[in-house]
Amino acid sequence: MILGLKKGEINLVEPQVGWIEEFHKTQKEIHRAARIAVTRIEHIGSTSIKGIKAKPMIDFVVGVEDIHHVPAFLKSCGILDFTGYVSSLKMRLCSRDLPIKHLMLKPILFI
Repeated sequence: MILGLKKGEINLVEPQVGWIEEFHKTQKEIHRAARIAVTRIEHIGSTSIKGIKAKPMIDFVVGVEDIHHVPAFLKSCGILDFTGYVSSLKMRLCSRDLPIKHLMLKPILFI
């Protein structure tokens, strides 16, 4: 499976069967580490669309109830292999030479 991009690199590759499997594996890891419902962990971006060329980077969005819980979330997921940035809190999630997963955190609004 082709997965990962060097910093500043843009590359589209043929669809990879393993992208969906990697999402489900990581979704379970996030669920276990942060105790976040799997229904709040979504696979987004081009690798989530079957049959199209994509940047070989798995994009996730995770719904959090309160943006102030983000530091605790990041700490609980520290063992996971993510790159990303939480701009509202000015926090870098982690740094890698060859990022393979990108995480976005969004507040959940309840009605």
